[in-house]
Amino acid sequence: MRMIEADYAPETVGVLARLALDADSDEAEDFLAMLAEAKAIARPKAAITRRRVEHIDSGRVGIGGVEFSSPLLAGHLAGLDAAWPYFATCGRELYDWAEGMVDPFERYWADAIMQTALDSAVAALDDRFEADFYRGKTADMNPGSLAEWPLGEQKPLFRLFGDAAARGGISLTATMLMLPNKTVSGIRFANENGYVNCRLCPKGNCPNRRAPFGEGTAGRQAEGDIYGRKI
Repeated sequence: MRMIEADYAPETVGVLARLALDADSDEAEDFLAMLAEAKAIARPKAAITRRRVEHIDSGRVGIGGVEFSSPLLAGHLAGLDAAWPYFATCGRELYDWAEGMVDPFERYWADAIMQTALDSAVAALDDRFEADFYRGKTADMNPGSLAEWPLGEQKPLFRLFGDAAARGGISLTATMLMLPNKTVSGIRFANENGYVNCRLCPKGNCPNRRAPFGEGTAGRQAEGDIYGRKI
């Protein structure tokens, strides 16, 4: 996997609005000073690669020599010959900087800054994916975002990354959480049905929700029927 270096140029007005800071306030001045410091050190990055779907059997999937266990993932990869494992991160440089903050407000602002850096990494990932791999409709699945593909599946996913995750400054804790905490990982696959994890997730008040929770969809999934396709 080749590393994708992302440009980090957050839109100041939007960030201030997200934090409910008046542009003319002393707080905004302090925050912008922090943002300028962060911009000087931030190195958001991402990586994505193509791996062959080797077999699907009883809810287990072999991808690039690595075994995954998820009937939901198996259902979506059925009939496909390849998928694209990926990660995107705000970068260890920014994470270490944020960890040095002591003041609660500064920690809150640093968290928001790390999120904008992650957003930049995801945008760079999407651009590279469309340019180098695939221009059709796709969907993503992420370990831990649904019970149907639990967080423990991060471990085999990281085996697909080889040494790229370490080179990107990403590590797994004993509980399978990623550091830096503003990091995403998953598997992208061709999908014409408009699948979104959020349709199967009942979690309320999620700031990252991209689609409404659908009770009918969740019911079909529980019976092993993914968008009308038995698995």
